[in-house]
Amino acid sequence: MSFLSKFFEEKEIPYAFWEIEHNGMVHFIDTDVVIENILIAPENEKKKITETLKILDFKHANIVDYLYFLATALVKNYK
Repeated sequence: MSFLSKFFEEKEIPYAFWEIEHNGMVHFIDTDVVIENILIAPENEKKKITETLKILDFKHANIVDYLYFLATALVKNYK
């Protein structure tokens, strides 16, 4: 099992749902979709996300805020 799979399985990350506006459209995305996309991301992206999650977890930072940041990136980079 990968670090990311284990991290999301073991952490009790609260469910969040966001409305993100981009290019005049509103997109609906939640924590589950972001986590699914993290798990299928290219290896170089997974590596950076893993590093960031480890730092945030060590600092007891809000993981949901980081997932919102990633959700925004997903929406803005969706093709």
